[in-house]
Amino acid sequence: MVGMIEDWPPPPNRQQQSSGPTASAAVGVGRRFVERHGWRAYTLPILIVVTIAVTIVAGGKSVTTAAPGQDSASPVAATTHPQAPSTPAALPSARSATNTVAPDPCAANTAAQLVLVSVSQQHAWMCAGTTLASATAVTTGSLVGGDQTPTGSWIIQAQQVDRNLTGPGYSQHVHYWMPYDGDFGLHDATWQTFAFGSDQWRTDGSHGCVHFPLPAMTWLYQWARTGTTVTVTA
Repeated sequence: MVGMIEDWPPPPNRQQQSSGPTASAAVGVGRRFVERHGWRAYTLPILIVVTIAVTIVAGGKSVTTAAPGQDSASPVAATTHPQAPSTPAALPSARSATNTVAPDPCAANTAAQLVLVSVSQQHAWMCAGTTLASATAVTTGSLVGGDQTPTGSWIIQAQQVDRNLTGPGYSQHVHYWMPYDGDFGLHDATWQTFAFGSDQWRTDGSHGCVHFPLPAMTWLYQWARTGTTVTVTA
């Protein structure tokens, strides 16, 4: 019984006894390391902490180092340019190969002013001497019902505005009217629904006159004068 009292309280745990001197020794070593190396002693722990933080934030994604002079916070997005086709798309031809416009229709002209109309090409050229003043697609007389436009050379006989042209089964208003052979003349045709210069003239052309688009006829009325030569070729 006496022996049991002498053993109380129990002796300190050996592990507890040994931990005190070991911790003190470690603190002492750390203090001497700091005193020896100064602020550089904290560099390694800081680098370790920063590395761990970056790894956590990156979430396993690769980190790209910015080139010198480049802001890594504002990466430049790649610009994608559409690739041009190797062969440009062919443009649709305004006229068929059989309706090729003459290269220089005014070269042989000797008149001061000439309106040259080609039935086969459905085109008109206005020549001032040998100089081409203007050109436009036109529509001539239909081949159906005997309404073909006559060929030959004449002169403009008059210049009139706001006329009603009448004939068997039709009455049509025109802004500009320039007759050159009695009932045959040059005028606009705002009622025409198909394109000037198209092959549809064969079945849906005029009653024999030469139809001009309104802008072209407006110009022609101001440019030409009574006595201007009109030549219609096949």
